Amino acid sequence: GELGISKVQVRLNSLGDRDSVNRFSREVQAHLRKNWHELPSPARTLMRDDCFSCLSYLHEKGHASSQSAPRSVDYLSEGSRRHLTEFLEFLESMSVPYTLDASLLREREALCQSLFELYEEHEEGPRVFARGGRYDDLGRRIFKTAVPAAGLTFVVEGSAIPAQAAKVAPRRPKIFFIQVGPEARRKSLGVLESLRQA
Repeated sequence: GELGISKVQVRLNSLGDRDSVNRFSREVQAHLRKNWHELPSPARTLMRDDCFSCLSYLHEKGHASSQSAPRSVDYLSEGSRRHLTEFLEFLESMSVPYTLDASLLREREALCQSLFELYEEHEEGPRVFARGGRYDDLGRRIFKTAVPAAGLTFVVEGSAIPAQAAKVAPRRPKIFFIQVGPEARRKSLGVLESLRQA
């Protein structure tokens, strides 16, 4: 593609809706308290601020307590399970390789539903070039009403994204595309990509 990234892969997890997050949070806190005396000092400090940041740190360090830690997908509500299933079906319809990864977490107050990282495999290992997720609950707290929102942050480390990416000029749209229904939604991105390349 224009970014010089040929084989995009997705690493993802789901925290679910507010009820799902609250259930998962209670289980994580109980697990961390049970293993408190085994936690390294940085993890204890993180625990005081955010239990998800603490668990993410333990996963990153390969700490023994992370192996038996709760997984967010086990506490999803029915609606959140449907949301995750639709997301996975969308990726499959686009033939995008993905991995469900329970260690992918973010701050409890920031994201909800799907979290994801986009990466490309290199000889030295996977290189993450973007990460993001949904912010619906954050929007609801700020605006006092339901505001569907998602964010994506690109990671630029050295030459991770080649210089030619800066040469891509924006194009004026020539058509408007509308999808109606779940099946059309799953196929919409592929259609848009075909139109974009035409």
